[in-house]
Amino acid sequence: MFHNRPPRIGVALAQFKVQGESQSDNPVAGPKIDGARAGYSDIVRLAGGIPLGIPLTEDEDLAAEYLSMVDLLILTGGEDPCSWRYGAPDHPKSEGFFNPERDEWEFHLIDAAIRANKKILGICRGAELLAIYGGARLVQHIPDLGRTIEHDVDRADHTGKRWTEIAHRLSLADESHLFRELGISQVEINSLHHQGVLDFGSNRLGLTSVAETADGIIELFEGFSDGSEILGIQGHPEALIYDWVRSNGSGEHPGATWSAILTHFIRR
Repeated sequence: MFHNRPPRIGVALAQFKVQGESQSDNPVAGPKIDGARAGYSDIVRLAGGIPLGIPLTEDEDLAAEYLSMVDLLILTGGEDPCSWRYGAPDHPKSEGFFNPERDEWEFHLIDAAIRANKKILGICRGAELLAIYGGARLVQHIPDLGRTIEHDVDRADHTGKRWTEIAHRLSLADESHLFRELGISQVEINSLHHQGVLDFGSNRLGLTSVAETADGIIELFEGFSDGSEILGIQGHPEALIYDWVRSNGSGEHPGATWSAILTHFIRR
């Protein structure tokens, strides 16, 4: 697939601004920053690939140019996708946590990836956006459903410590293509989301749920659309991989399992 070279992986970058500091005090304050958590680069490097950042832009014609340079697209975590995109009003718990420009740009990236038959990996927000692109609806705030499992442990905790704590043990569906090939029946994942996929709607990407929590929230899905292979993960495996790598990659660690899964997805 890669013509005897390392796979080049496009990582869609978030755009943010450091708050509460003046540029005179801190050189990273002021203008917005394009970036992504280091764990996304870890995913790619451990798969033997080269991560290439794709910054947000309003020039939609550049989406095809970027996708022509890479073998796979990663859509990263971040803000809630705009609720109007799946026909819902804004929810108070989203607190204006939207980025319509990023939604629009990443829709163009998905378009370009599918036209070019490139694989797409969506993580947290990225998984939600992929599902919405395919016609899905989201649960805007999971606690509204009266479920008993805590899904947004970081929001409940506010310390950031739980990025690496396990929230769910997931049993994988027998029909899962990716996990059946690896012989993995269960995975452990963290959980930092207050939204989730309610249903796949018109499902023009052919998405299938392959792992759900005990309260019925979709945590993993796969899909195939016009030659593009799709994997959506509601949790943050990149945080577990980041922790595993920096603990010298030793011992039993869920980051090791996720690295094997994502390496297989990238290179298969």
